[in-house]
Amino acid sequence: MLRTLLQGAAVVLAATKLVTFAARSSRGMRLRGKTALVSDFDQAMDSVFKTSLHAALAVLPGMRTRRSGTIAFITSLGGKIAVPHLVPYSAAKFAEVGLAEGLRAESAKDGVHVLTVVPGLMRTGGHLHATFNGDAEKEYAWFGAGATSPAPMTISAERAARRIARGIERGDAEIVLTPAAKLAVTMHGATPGLLDLVMKLAGRLLPKAPALLADGVRKREGIELEGSSPSKAVAFVRARGLVLGRKKHQLS
Repeated sequence: MLRTLLQGAAVVLAATKLVTFAARSSRGMRLRGKTALVSDFDQAMDSVFKTSLHAALAVLPGMRTRRSGTIAFITSLGGKIAVPHLVPYSAAKFAEVGLAEGLRAESAKDGVHVLTVVPGLMRTGGHLHATFNGDAEKEYAWFGAGATSPAPMTISAERAARRIARGIERGDAEIVLTPAAKLAVTMHGATPGLLDLVMKLAGRLLPKAPALLADGVRKREGIELEGSSPSKAVAFVRARGLVLGRKKHQLS
């Protein structure tokens, strides 16, 4: 069914020679602390990596036949730098970045352009639908505080869309969004040891999780935590993100 729908979409978009895949939804993002299970990695690969994989493979043959087209993969900073407490998500995003880079090398001879978009934190309200385990309230507090921060830590969805459109028009291979994300990627390449120390420090400072978490432990969405938690930190995120959540239709 997905393949049929995407092939139909490719025909409709043939005039513009453009198909963009946005595997950016926070619904595939799960924070569990240091107790990630195999099922977390399976879920992340299914909801993050395979959504892009199946879409790309569905439309790529038609683009190669027409010898034109653009595929833009909306990945994540987590696909360049592994983030503590987001390891399954980062692993899936690393796979997506690798897919984009490999397809770009393979498909250039066929006239198909592949763009890798690496956003940092985006102000989309998507933190409300990320899921949390471990010390769920504290995990949501730090993640939500980052996701609702102003620029230059984050970027609005509207500005990101304009940057992506320019990147497609110019034929860029990769674009990194937000100054904070650019700094992190630069550090990863130029001073990996320093960045490693920073990430280790972050891992020590983030909330501690129970020693073991079973698969049966219920995962809680950010929006549920906002409605039930007495935590002042969660209330702060709720207050700061309320307008954003309404604007981006994330409050349901």
